Amino acid sequence: MRRYRSHIALVASWFLTANMYQTALFVGRSGLHSKKMWLYMAVHVALIAWCGMILRAEWKKPNGLFHRMAQAYRELPIPRVPKAIFLAILVIEVLHISEGRIRYPFDDVGMFRYARKAQPLPTVLTLPKYFYHDAEGKVVPLEIRKQHLFFPADLLGVTYNNEFTFSAAYHYKGEKANHDFLLHELHRHAGIDTLWVGLQSVDYSTGAVSFDPDLGRACQFNDTATIFYGPIYVPEYQRTLVNCSAHIH
Repeated sequence: MRRYRSHIALVASWFLTANMYQTALFVGRSGLHSKKMWLYMAVHVALIAWCGMILRAEWKKPNGLFHRMAQAYRELPIPRVPKAIFLAILVIEVLHISEGRIRYPFDDVGMFRYARKAQPLPTVLTLPKYFYHDAEGKVVPLEIRKQHLFFPADLLGVTYNNEFTFSAAYHYKGEKANHDFLLHELHRHAGIDTLWVGLQSVDYSTGAVSFDPDLGRACQFNDTATIFYGPIYVPEYQRTLVNCSAHIH
């Protein structure tokens, strides 16, 4: 095992760095504020530092791993220019995999190869979303989809899986029973006693995310706009408060 310690450290350091970066992208800036996420990131940083010390010592060895890798590259029976091109492609692919995003042509998604031509979509996407107020009265959008992941989850327990959060966020979001169950569990685990519907907007041209907690505007948008997976359930107390009489069935 000691013989391959530097090999393991090299692969592990790449995996840990990529995983930490992709996790930060997935949960967003707000998701990094929980104690569990700080622990998650701290463990990653500690392991990366440990791998870094092993690799630093290996770098100084005259016949270490990096020296052998460079020697093997020089001895490849391939002309210099094609060899350099292959190396550049390898580096780009490793960086692309590390980023964890789909970018054509590096990801050839065959199911979309012969897709029909579509109209350009607007750069700003707006959707209704539940939110609540924290102890200081601050508006906090409810991130249901991250609640099945142990470290990013900050509201629900560990018994909720991906199927539940996906169904609650999409398939059953227009059902009163879905809202009532969510509110019951959020109250049980996090002390949240009221959910409201606001509007979250994402500008895909800049990556900016904004949230509008205006109850009346959200209710009107929810009842009139064409929404992916349909409208969300707006609780009766919000409809009564803003005099939004349309109902979702």
